[in-house]
Amino acid sequence: MLVLLAVLFAAHAASAHVAPGPFIPIDLGTLGGGAAGRFAAASWAAAMSSKSQVVGSSYIPDLDTAHAFSWTQAGGMIDLGTLGGSSSFAVAVNDNGQVIGYSAAAGDLRTHAFSWTQTGGMIDLGALGGSYSEAVAVNASGQVVGYSYVAGDNSAHAFSWTQTGEMIDLGTLGGSWSFAVGVNATGQVVGYSTVPGEVPHAVLWQPIANLGCHGKHGDDDRARRRQDDNDAEGGHGATLADCDLRGANLAGAHLSGADLSGSNLKHANLARANLERADLTEVNLKKADLTGANLTGAIFAGANVKGVTWSNTLCPDGTNSDADGGTCAGHL
Repeated sequence: MLVLLAVLFAAHAASAHVAPGPFIPIDLGTLGGGAAGRFAAASWAAAMSSKSQVVGSSYIPDLDTAHAFSWTQAGGMIDLGTLGGSSSFAVAVNDNGQVIGYSAAAGDLRTHAFSWTQTGGMIDLGALGGSYSEAVAVNASGQVVGYSYVAGDNSAHAFSWTQTGEMIDLGTLGGSWSFAVGVNATGQVVGYSTVPGEVPHAVLWQPIANLGCHGKHGDDDRARRRQDDNDAEGGHGATLADCDLRGANLAGAHLSGADLSGSNLKHANLARANLERADLTEVNLKKADLTGANLTGAIFAGANVKGVTWSNTLCPDGTNSDADGGTCAGHL
C-alpha cells in the first residue's frame, strides 16, 4: 500500500507542472485606472515567477500614466512606485520576489533600470553614461542584465548589475550596439551585439570567474598594478592578466585589445578567437588551438608558442599561417 501511494504521489508530482487545460481566466485588476481615454483602467502582465508572483504595469488613478505592479494571491496588486518620475514598467521577477524593469527619474528626462524588493523598495541601477537604461532579466542570485545608452546616447551597450559589483559595461563584438536578454544561474549572459559593419550576432558573455580566473592572483603586485591601470583607463571589469586559463574553452571569444599578459593558456581552445591588438606578453600558449584566430597586431613578446595549432590563423604581421608554412612562429 505504501509503495502504491508513493507511486501515485510521484506520478502526481511529475504531472503537477503539466497544464493541458482547460484554463480559467483570472482578472488581476488594475491600480485604479487612468484618465479618460483609450487606455483608461488598463493593466498588463509581463512576467511570472514559479511562485505565481505576477509583475507588469497598470495605469493609475487621475494620471494618464502607468506604474509597475506586483501581484500575489495573498496580497493582490500593489503599486511599486517610480524612481521619482511619472511612470515605471516591470519586466521580470525571480523566485525571491525581486522585480526588475525601468522607470522615469525625477523630471522625466531620464529613464533608468530598477530593481525592487519587498524590504528595499525600488532602487536605481544607474546607466552607462547615457539617459536611458532598461533591465530585462534577473537570475535567482539577483544579477540583473539589460542595456543602457552610453554617453552621447548614440549607441547602447549590454550591462550586468549586482548588488556588490554595480553596473558594468559588457561591451560589444566590435560594433556600436549590444543588448543582454537573459542570464542563468552561473552568471552567463546572452543577447546580441553588432560586429564591425553593424551586423548583429548572437553573443554569450562568459564570466571569467567561471573559468577559474578573477583577474589577478592573490597579492601579486604586478597583477594589481595592471588592474589599477585598466580601471584608470576606463576598463570594464577585471583584467585577464596573470590568469590561470589552462584548458579553457575560449573558442570564438572577442578579446580584441585585451590584456592577457602573463596568463597561462596551455591547451586552451582559442579557435576563431579575436585577439587583435591583444597583449600576450609572456603568455604560455603551449599546445593551444589558434585555428582561425585573428592575431593581427597582437603582442607576443616572450610568449611560449610551442606546439600551437596554426590553421588559417591571421598572424600579428597580417599574414596568414597557411601562406607562412602552416605557422605564425616567424611572424610574431
